[in-house]
Amino acid sequence: LVILVKNNSNDPEPMTPAHARELIFDGQFPRFMAEQSYGKVSFSGDVYGWYALNTSGVLRGCHLLTAEDMQQVIQRYAISISNYSRVVFLNNGASGACSDIGKSTYTINGQQYRFSMSSIGLQNYDQSSRYGSQPFPWTNLDYSLSHELAHGLGLQHAHGWDCGATSLATSCQHIDYGNYFDAMGTVGLALHFNAYYKELLGWI
Repeated sequence: LVILVKNNSNDPEPMTPAHARELIFDGQFPRFMAEQSYGKVSFSGDVYGWYALNTSGVLRGCHLLTAEDMQQVIQRYAISISNYSRVVFLNNGASGACSDIGKSTYTINGQQYRFSMSSIGLQNYDQSSRYGSQPFPWTNLDYSLSHELAHGLGLQHAHGWDCGATSLATSCQHIDYGNYFDAMGTVGLALHFNAYYKELLGWI
């Protein structure tokens, strides 16, 4: 379930719901996920919006909607939330992103539902990603979707372990996002998830 959200009703809308559907369900992101999962992962769903939150302040990419917001969105579009295992909010004008790790339980209108929730800012969404050079088109949105929805599948970040000039030593430093060969890290040299994560997800 993809919901396009903006701060207020007067805010611009950088894409139509139809274009969002094309990018998320028929763009480079699903092709990349199918490639690295060896055909084991695919995505299908629905896109709704634009929904105005009518909030004050700056909308952040990492803005997971409250249960009250969710209830209003569900009522506005008559959404059957039980049909979805992933919920993604695309936030107009915001930067940054965040996600649940795996599925969480949410109480909406007195009912409990389990799904993973991700929130992605759309600032510069269509620009080529700064994360590495790939032999195919790769935008900021492609990277954010791959990274955040992998959190939704249950993955943590791909870390690094720096021992200085020594390969293994007693005094090493943990580096968050430190794997430069992995979309769950800083990337820059490659994109596929590491082999341990692929095995964890049942892809190999």
